[in-house]
Amino acid sequence: MTNQTLPVTEHGHMTNQTLPVTEHGHLTNQTLPVTEHGHMTNQTLPVTEHGHMTNQTLPVTEHGHMTNLTLPVTEHVF
Repeated sequence: MTNQTLPVTEHGHMTNQTLPVTEHGHLTNQTLPVTEHGHMTNQTLPVTEHGHMTNQTLPVTEHGHMTNLTLPVTEHVF
């Protein structure tokens, strides 16, 4: 998952935000700082052992912005 992006819909909410990844492509406690309107501002992506994101979710507020979208990632993804 090295340098993967989360392209988001109109209204400029998280449009083309990136997920900077550490060595070996493992997301280790990276954050998704988001713009105005308090949408996912400074939310975190808790990561399981070995830095692998296993079925973590990004619960988002009203207006249907990425509501309960998941980032299913299998173990040992490099």
